[in-house]
Amino acid sequence: MHDAGLFRDERVELLDGEIIAMGTNNPPHASTVGRLTSLLVPMLVGRYTTRVQLPVRLDPYSQPQPDLAICTFDPDHYESDHPTPEQILLLIEVSDASLAFDRKRKRVAYARAGIAEYWIVNVPERIVEVSQRPDRAARRYRVSRRARPGELLTLPDGSTVRVADLVSRR
Repeated sequence: MHDAGLFRDERVELLDGEIIAMGTNNPPHASTVGRLTSLLVPMLVGRYTTRVQLPVRLDPYSQPQPDLAICTFDPDHYESDHPTPEQILLLIEVSDASLAFDRKRKRVAYARAGIAEYWIVNVPERIVEVSQRPDRAARRYRVSRRARPGELLTLPDGSTVRVADLVSRR
């Protein structure tokens, strides 16, 4: 339907067979996505493929567009297909207005697909909600925690990033 032009300039994603309208990128959201991109992409270039606001394929009925996806390296940048759960190492959503949706619907979809790690950069609270060790059958993550400025998070390659560098300074 998207390729046929039914959505024109609307930002939509497919989740569990449902077409979901994506909100606009307000300044705090856009700023945070820019901050993540500027920080993480240079750290991972050449070893991983990073995708910013591009689709991933969880299953035939779900192609969400996380704000940042860190995937196994593909020199063609996934030209023939979107990354699948086996290729996705970390998904990051920047969340303000969509916080409830990202915590519930997306977290369940990502756990069910077996996404190894999922972060929500919680813009209003200036924290990162980290979900790890998916339990596909239970459709949840076994480990969840809230990381605050002053703490470090570990990227797929073992390098660390400061939470304070991921969240707004305000």
